[in-house]
Amino acid sequence: MLRLCFSLVAASVLFCGCAPTGNKYYPVGNSTPRISSLGFYILPPPGGDWYEKHLDNSLYYFKRTRGTSYALTTKATELIFSKSDNHRQQMLTYFQAQEHLLDSQKRFRNRSSSCRFITLAASSCLQYQFRYDDYGNEKKGPHPYVEVFKKGMICRHPQTSGVGIDLNYKEQSFPQMESASYRYEGEQFISNLNFFVPPAY
Repeated sequence: MLRLCFSLVAASVLFCGCAPTGNKYYPVGNSTPRISSLGFYILPPPGGDWYEKHLDNSLYYFKRTRGTSYALTTKATELIFSKSDNHRQQMLTYFQAQEHLLDSQKRFRNRSSSCRFITLAASSCLQYQFRYDDYGNEKKGPHPYVEVFKKGMICRHPQTSGVGIDLNYKEQSFPQMESASYRYEGEQFISNLNFFVPPAY
């Protein structure tokens, strides 16, 4: 079960998980915290030309860049886990489920992944990353595949054991093509997680 209620203001529109939302991006108009009903708040990625949307249980951001050889997106997804004491195993199971999405050897090649547990503000977190070549990406055009690098962090709330959040960013680029990288903006996004004590839910 997943639940999210992020409040964000973009283009003078208020989005919340309990109100109608749509699959439409709006320019990021401010850098105020995006506050979650389950005890988290995050900041939009730094830098310019970012757009955001709230859909289902996630906040999505994409950066508009010049040219078509590079793309950067970020995502925050709120999670509800069972209230088992085995928090680390539940986070590891969530990570392994993402690994299984890359099982198609025909589409995803040169795959590698890693993860490690860290502590952030008294919270147990699982830091992870993926690298792979995506031969089925619809945006690859004349190129044989798209190179993908994804890095993220799954954290349990330090005071509310049943809730968590997955923050990540993803870079996509064409092979053997030089392009500017904005990875540091993705790194800032996943490092700006903060916690507060949520009301009962």
